Amino acid sequence: MDASSPRIDGTSIHIANAVPPGQRLEVEEGIFQIQNGNGSDAGQSAATLSATISSYFETERDDFMVNSLLQASDTFLSYAHGSVIKTNSIDGQQEYFQMIKLSIQSLLMLVKNYRQLLNPTLESMVYFKLAKIYFSETEIISRADDYINKAISISTRNNLYKIKFISEFLAAQIIQKSTTTMTSNSTDSLLSKYLDERMSTFKSLGLNVYVNLFQLLKISNLMVVDHSTGLVVLQSLCNDTTVDTGVKLLCLVYQSSMHLYRGSPEQALSILDNVHNILFAPDANYSIQLKAMYYLQLHLTYIQIANLKESKKVMQEISKLLLSEQENGWQSWKEDGYFEILQSIEGVSTTVPYQVSWMNSDEFVIMFYFLSGVNMIYEAHNGKNKSMRVFKKCLDIIEKQLQQLTGMSVLSERNFSIKDLTKKKIKLRYLQYSINYYQVLSNISSTPSSELQPSSNWSHELDDFLSKLKSNKFSSEELHYFQQFIPNVYYLFAIYNQFQGKLATAKQYFIKVLELKSERRSKQNFKISLAQFELGIGCNSLEGVGIFSEVYVYSLKHLLIILEYEVSLKDSIIDEETHKLRNYVYGELASAFSDQISTTSNSFNINFVKSLPHLQILYQVILSIYKQTTSMGTFESCNFQNIDWESFSRNFPIIGGLASYISWVNSSDIDRRNKYYTNFHDITNKVSETSIDGKILKIFLLRSMIEKSRSIGEEIEKISLLELQLASLVQQIQSRLESHQ
Repeated sequence: MDASSPRIDGTSIHIANAVPPGQRLEVEEGIFQIQNGNGSDAGQSAATLSATISSYFETERDDFMVNSLLQASDTFLSYAHGSVIKTNSIDGQQEYFQMIKLSIQSLLMLVKNYRQLLNPTLESMVYFKLAKIYFSETEIISRADDYINKAISISTRNNLYKIKFISEFLAAQIIQKSTTTMTSNSTDSLLSKYLDERMSTFKSLGLNVYVNLFQLLKISNLMVVDHSTGLVVLQSLCNDTTVDTGVKLLCLVYQSSMHLYRGSPEQALSILDNVHNILFAPDANYSIQLKAMYYLQLHLTYIQIANLKESKKVMQEISKLLLSEQENGWQSWKEDGYFEILQSIEGVSTTVPYQVSWMNSDEFVIMFYFLSGVNMIYEAHNGKNKSMRVFKKCLDIIEKQLQQLTGMSVLSERNFSIKDLTKKKIKLRYLQYSINYYQVLSNISSTPSSELQPSSNWSHELDDFLSKLKSNKFSSEELHYFQQFIPNVYYLFAIYNQFQGKLATAKQYFIKVLELKSERRSKQNFKISLAQFELGIGCNSLEGVGIFSEVYVYSLKHLLIILEYEVSLKDSIIDEETHKLRNYVYGELASAFSDQISTTSNSFNINFVKSLPHLQILYQVILSIYKQTTSMGTFESCNFQNIDWESFSRNFPIIGGLASYISWVNSSDIDRRNKYYTNFHDITNKVSETSIDGKILKIFLLRSMIEKSRSIGEEIEKISLLELQLASLVQQIQSRLESHQ
């Protein structure tokens, strides 16, 4: 089933009394036929008794035959899914699709040869099963549409509301898939109209639980075709007091995820507080996957806002959960990654299980290691580089999974469709590249530039990624998913070249990132966005662009530093394009950090930078250095209020050092100057031993101290000692300084 498909109680229909009176099933040369059960000697008592006895056994046989065909269909489908790993070979694919064909033929035999024996419930379910198989296992969407319309017609005519709901839900998914060649507006209009009509019908019947599930499907579609409206509808559903708590939990987690992806981490954290209150309330009994989902989201949120203290606490909670699930043999986790949320129907003692597509146990472990490694990058500057060990562990697990899924190792027991197999392999490769990306970031953060060479292995995988991209070695399907990753790779090559002093090359890469992540992009392909969204990696139409994209804002800052350097060079002639680009960069940064954005009533219009103190401080540092228009009062109130300075300086020593240096140089208050000097001195002493940037900070400090010592008439011996320290540091990084000339 698809990510948002519900599975309704009662789909396992009992077959008894399914055959209409007066009919029996007979087998002649292997072909099922229906014959009239009224014998010519019905008036004779002996014959009547014999016919009664015969009818009893024939009815039992009829039930057996119908039940056998239903079970045969399920068995063939189950066998296909159970042997999905074999589809890595041509013979395995042929066997798989033969099983799918037999599953379909078993159901077709029922509706073609035994339709008279099927009651409305069973007949509508057979058509639903046919539609589901054609939708999930084939590309013949028109056939799925034909059968689901029959299921809807029968269930509507006979007031079978459960079957009517699951059939119309599937019909909506068929509409979404069959209209991927249309424009997003056309798709949105057609599907939204269909969903609105269904929601109106079930609302009039008092079946609000079905209305809410249709609403979830509508939100999922809007996220792809019109995310602005989709986010508003999602917020509305989260605030709806009539929504079942299970659906509310899912919506809140979904909303926090959207904020992490394209909105405000602080808003995500606030929403996760609400999730915690529901999830861990007394007598609460929700699936373990919802708890795992909550912890991963909380972990990621603390990582994004650089709260290492809290993120480590969450890591401990996830470790406890992992240990507990391992001891229980991961019994609550399915191979295909689906789990259920039970919803009660108002006034009825029954529940509706809504199936959610998320992760299986292996994928959950991979994501935990991945996020933990990303979290440890903050500490890479201390030279220990723990993140690399965690990333290696993560990559080892992924490689093992890929070997199993591709049939390169001993065949493992897997049970899902061939389409799911393809998606799982692509998603694991996407995670591989993502981990490679953060490996490089961690290396750059912890390795001296003299040791970080292009020929080293640090960028081998990403070099391979760009090489495949340029030589068209990715399949069209892979490219649909991997194209989201391209701006990140360009950004990485940009900062690497900047780190090496190759500013012209770095500048071009940063400009490429801005172009790819700009709001002035070409029209999005709905089909590609839908495929990305269903894979669980976000999508082009939903991702943050312009100043709402992290890689865009970071590129702006790096590019500004390069542009200001070019402008500052003596004897340099700055062309008009450079001035235009410089003004554009300043304007975009001003928009991103504008206070006006934070006052919006729509929480999804709050820029992520409002949640990241280190970015705000760095922006003020840049303005103080280049524009020289930021007053110390504004600088201090913006940067140091409500910030744990000790923790901040430990996590962001370079930014903290720059901020302290500027504050020390410009502050007129003696006590504050002493405080900033102490901060700056402590930071530079810690980072100058392991970081070239730390050595540059130490140069700033020594030059200022020399200037100050001369101004107050300090002893020549002390000044000479400072000058010797300065000369030693300059000599250590001379090669890098010369590369900028």
